[in-house]
Amino acid sequence: MLKIGADKADQAGIHRVLLGKYNVTLTPGVTYRWTVALVPDQANRSQDVIAWGTIQRTEPDADFATALAGAQGLDKAALYAGKGFWYDALEFVTNEIDAAPKDKALRLQRATLLDQAGLKDAAASERK
Repeated sequence: MLKIGADKADQAGIHRVLLGKYNVTLTPGVTYRWTVALVPDQANRSQDVIAWGTIQRTEPDADFATALAGAQGLDKAALYAGKGFWYDALEFVTNEIDAAPKDKALRLQRATLLDQAGLKDAAASERK
C-alpha cells in the first residue's frame, strides 16, 4: 500500500496523483485496484470518505501510437477517449485546464468525461 498525502486535501475539486513521483510503475495487462480515503478526523476514522476504482496499463498498438505521436492537447484526449482510455483522456483535458483555467469549454469537456464514468456530482461541479 502506498500512502500519499495530498497537498490540497482541504480544497474541493479534482486532485491529481502522479505515480511517477512515488516511483510506482504499472505492469501491462495487470488490473490494479486503487483506493482513496479522505480522513477528516484522525481520532474518528468512522468519518472517513472512501472511493476506489480500477486501472489497467495497456500498451498502444502501432497505429494508435502513430496517431498519438502526431497529436497534441485536446486531440490527444479525443484519441484516448475514442479508444476507451478514460484516465489518459482525463489527464490531457486536465492539462489543458491547468494551462487555461478560465476556459469554460475545457471544463465542459472534463464534465463529459466525468459523466461517462458515472461521477455525476463531480461533473455537475465542473459545469458551474
